[in-house]
Amino acid sequence: IGHLQTMDSRSLSDRRVLCRELSQQIGHRLDDPLGDRLTVFISHTKRNSSYEEQDYVEDLVAQVRSVIGSTHLRGYFDAADIQPGADWDEELRANASRSAMLAVRTDLYAGREWCQREFRLAKQAGMPIVTLNAVRRSEERGSFLMDHVPVVGYRDMDDQSRYDSIEEALNLLVDGALRRAIWRLNGADLLAAG
Repeated sequence: IGHLQTMDSRSLSDRRVLCRELSQQIGHRLDDPLGDRLTVFISHTKRNSSYEEQDYVEDLVAQVRSVIGSTHLRGYFDAADIQPGADWDEELRANASRSAMLAVRTDLYAGREWCQREFRLAKQAGMPIVTLNAVRRSEERGSFLMDHVPVVGYRDMDDQSRYDSIEEALNLLVDGALRRAIWRLNGADLLAAG
């Protein structure tokens, strides 16, 4: 089996990594479009609230991208993935409705029109969504649209706790993608059976 790509070596000692790797491969074997190499749409606001340090949101998103880069997942980040000359509105809409979404929820996130649009598109398309809750102090307003999805609290105590909370959110996202793949597979049989 030397020609086959192996799983992340951390899967030998970390059950969370093993579960993520297996879930993604099972989704792939079920022929789910999300299962091949799961793309994680990173939904975020580009602005900091007055309570957050100047680069808080930018640094947090960079950490999220770094953790995704250390896995077999693919990240979709607007500033890096939308090419010059492309229709950014069309690109964001298309990718939000065909990718798993990690919503990086900071103080201003719920009040941003584009964040709400991305969230709505992902929900309407039946995409898995997980919120990484990194609200520092308060949100200027909440959003019923952004409820009813799994939420992981961002633990900002040290490098390891930050990494672990992001990885926990990604693991839940992969689990959601596997549930979606199984439902799609079984849903067709249930419909055929009446």
